[in-house]
Amino acid sequence: MFQLKNVLVLAAGALFAAGLSACDSDDDDDDADGGDDDAPVYSVLKITDLDKTDDNDGTSGADFCSIQIKCGADGKAVSGTASLKVGTGVCTETVKTHCETSGNRYDDVSRLKFDESNKCEKALDVVSIGIDGVLTVTYQDNLAGCDAVIDEYTPANKDKEKYQVEICTADGKCLTAKPNPATGGFSAKLPTAAAADAE
Repeated sequence: MFQLKNVLVLAAGALFAAGLSACDSDDDDDDADGGDDDAPVYSVLKITDLDKTDDNDGTSGADFCSIQIKCGADGKAVSGTASLKVGTGVCTETVKTHCETSGNRYDDVSRLKFDESNKCEKALDVVSIGIDGVLTVTYQDNLAGCDAVIDEYTPANKDKEKYQVEICTADGKCLTAKPNPATGGFSAKLPTAAAADAE
């Protein structure tokens, strides 16, 4: 009888230990599943001018009319908040140079369109980012894998200017979009971290 009790106690202990082990395993699985929460969110579109030519017209660097980002199955364009680190050779509010007579400025990011394609036939419809200028647009959405269409102002009498398109995290980790460098209009699917790692 004493031996039977010992066997029952040992069996109960083994079942209890197995239960603890199963709980530990479930916790580990939850941690593994939650790993996606730590995946980087690329919510910043960054366009950097790569052209070094001053056009002596106050619109140096790449000139942009609209930026359309479409994410998800509905394909609806999402809007962002633009800011500009203006490069050299651009008429701004404070730097007039060769624009003093006209009073035009080309650093006004409020001209950018986000919900429609805009080929901008007039120079005053554009935002010029200047030589080495950087146009940054911050979104609420994760841009990785979204479709992007960027309309650049490229009149017939001007060369297409080179620029680089990247998507970045809030802390500055960036993925370069293809084609790189871009010239003229840009239409491409924005990269994902997995696609960048595969290259």
